[in-house]
Amino acid sequence: MDEVRFLPELVALAEAIRQRVDTEREYARREAERERRIQEEAPRRPPPAAPAAMAWVRPEVHGLVEALGSQWTVGVGLAYHQGLLEASARALLNSDPGFSPPRFSPTFHLQGGLLLGKGALRPHLGLRAILVPGMASYGVGAVAGLRWALPASFVALVDVGAEYCIIVPNHDYRCAALTAQAGLGFDLHLP
Repeated sequence: MDEVRFLPELVALAEAIRQRVDTEREYARREAERERRIQEEAPRRPPPAAPAAMAWVRPEVHGLVEALGSQWTVGVGLAYHQGLLEASARALLNSDPGFSPPRFSPTFHLQGGLLLGKGALRPHLGLRAILVPGMASYGVGAVAGLRWALPASFVALVDVGAEYCIIVPNHDYRCAALTAQAGLGFDLHLP
């Protein structure tokens, strides 16, 4: 702006505006350059990894009732669960009433299934394999139940199942069983 033709105040104002416009243009140019660099680097960066599902181990104590034979027993187990999957191994302490004195005959359960839903109360659906070494009996069955998260990492669990024996020796042992288990476990987070 020509200082001879315009008042000095207008010349000063025009210079201030020109400097501001130049500053804003420089800022816009820098921002465009930064955005361009980010876009160029974006394909080089690997996509963020999906968070891994947490894994837990749960020691458990159980009580089991077999409805057809009116028998009950207690036992211990260890469960592993991660995401929707749960697997457990249980040993139930019982005796064979067909012998006098009754002989000790533990029962082992291997169970695997799905934990459905999210939150404190989760349904469980699975399959169970049964081994009774003292009676040379083996079986399989289906299981449905609930896992209820309690305070302080405790978990209440209830399972109902129907089992069928595959191999039955020649002594009196039921080929079908309807069972109900209730227990309490403690979730331990794995790193």
